[in-house]
Amino acid sequence: MMISSGKIQRDNRGCPYSPEFSDIYASRDGAYQQARFVFLGGCGLPERWQGKDQFVILENGFGLGTNFLTVLRAWREDPQRCERLLYTAIEGFPLSAQDLERYCSVELKTEAKELAEKWPVLTPGVHQIFFDEGKVVLTLYFSEALQAAKQLACSFDAFFPDGFSPKKNPAMWQPKLLKSLAAHAREGSVLSTWCVASDVRRSFMESGFDVQKTVGFGHKSQMTVGRYAPRFSYRRAALPFDRPKRVPRSVLVIGAGLAGAAAAERLHARGLNVTIIDTSFVPAGGASAIRWGVAHAQPSADDNFLFRLSRSGLFMLQDTLKRYPGYSELNGLFQMARDVEELARWQHWFERGKPFHFPRTFLRLADTEEVLERLGYQPRFGGLMHGGAGIVSIATWVRERVNRLRTPVILNMRVDRLERQNGLWTAFDTFGAPIASAESAVLCAAHDSARLSGLPISLDQWKGRLTLLSPEATAGFEGAVTGPGYLIHAPDGWCGIGATYESADKQLEAAQAHSKNLSHMQGLFPQIPKAQGLGFYEGFRCVASDRRPVIGKVPHAEDLYMSCAMGSRGSVFCEIGARLIEAEMFGEPAPIEADLIKGLQPERLLSEEKNV
Repeated sequence: MMISSGKIQRDNRGCPYSPEFSDIYASRDGAYQQARFVFLGGCGLPERWQGKDQFVILENGFGLGTNFLTVLRAWREDPQRCERLLYTAIEGFPLSAQDLERYCSVELKTEAKELAEKWPVLTPGVHQIFFDEGKVVLTLYFSEALQAAKQLACSFDAFFPDGFSPKKNPAMWQPKLLKSLAAHAREGSVLSTWCVASDVRRSFMESGFDVQKTVGFGHKSQMTVGRYAPRFSYRRAALPFDRPKRVPRSVLVIGAGLAGAAAAERLHARGLNVTIIDTSFVPAGGASAIRWGVAHAQPSADDNFLFRLSRSGLFMLQDTLKRYPGYSELNGLFQMARDVEELARWQHWFERGKPFHFPRTFLRLADTEEVLERLGYQPRFGGLMHGGAGIVSIATWVRERVNRLRTPVILNMRVDRLERQNGLWTAFDTFGAPIASAESAVLCAAHDSARLSGLPISLDQWKGRLTLLSPEATAGFEGAVTGPGYLIHAPDGWCGIGATYESADKQLEAAQAHSKNLSHMQGLFPQIPKAQGLGFYEGFRCVASDRRPVIGKVPHAEDLYMSCAMGSRGSVFCEIGARLIEAEMFGEPAPIEADLIKGLQPERLLSEEKNV
């Protein structure tokens, strides 16, 4: 998935202009006025969203964000507005935050400044921005338009086809793209655009829209409006997150670790009555009990599944932790090369600009001198600097999340089974007594999630041991680093290096585990004096056979979801789990692409089990 940063300047008449496409960004008669007349007026807004629980808009061609900002203002000014405004936009040439603010319409200065302050790092993929306490969600697809259209996972109430002129940028108006977008229409969906090209109108007509020309804005005498009213059965996209007939009012969250706390927080914020159940005496009593852990994306030259997923998860984690100051140090993390060959491979990435030209604030090369200056020791090799990555105080953060909810938490309780009775999921203990009931349930109970789901799948347990060190063992070292293993010297003085990866049938002796971890430290920094381990932090990672998390609705089970099997990346993947389940439960735009969603869903493991 390739994107390029957009370039913008003013033309000789002062209008925002794209030198790449030799076209202006909006009508010379006024961008704000065009947005109100063409897109809001043409789609019957704000009247159309009034009194609804949600209203979902899709725009192709975000540009300066004028249409979104105009919609946002109209929504804020409407006392009869819908409960939630969900705006999805596709953009293959995203502008910088500075340009959004510099070139915005005069009427939208305040809203543009707000957007610029929340603007994401310009990396490919899906980015979500929240406004007005989460009641307005802007979902951005930074991607080539046709690729993005294939990655949408829900239906839309209104369509804003926009972009540069068809003569200047024909790819944005090609029939294949427009029909792909239209496949996400639902009964009664509407569209409006300033473009009246016959091919554009024909593409929507052939997709089930009743299309008409009407009076245009400014110097354009006509524009196009349409309503989805198919007379025949048209091809519609497979929509895993289409709107449900009803939304549950309560939920059992089984598991109070990273995944459970994240899911409970998101669903509690949406108004569900949440009950948390966990086997431990305290929240974060299992693998999430670790004091500090590293959080970063896992880069690859081909922008593979793991890189895309971990990148999205890291951005979500950063966003969430803004509400929890003091629980993380996300000020950059070095990833040191294992050997000369790995370093050369990374250097080659940046020379070729593959898989994309990384913004330096996200990922860049780092030499040994920079690492020495920042961390206090010189590494064996150079490596990468992950901007915005770092360490998270896992256990204390999870417990704080649970405590803030002020919702029922049942601890020291093993759920033996789940049963669906009279529209409710009921959890039973080992003696067969009911523990709690709710209309839905989310399984965040590590390997126990497979058993409770009723699916014929298995999740593996891999033991991990992290060697604890005295602060003096890493005197002069400040921060954290990853590479072959990882080393943390946290602000509170906590020190650890790890971690082992031990299967059930190949457990290491204590001395072997210490030796393996300490060898990582020597591999990273040869000058650090040899140290003695003081003890271990031990935990069991839950891992699926394909090493991907298991997130989504359990097939053939009403209102039952899973969010587990996150291995050693729970801090990065837990927010993906929570937001995906929220989106699926409420039928809203997904926080990641459709192919990633498919690669996480529990049902993928069913075919694997059949092939064993």
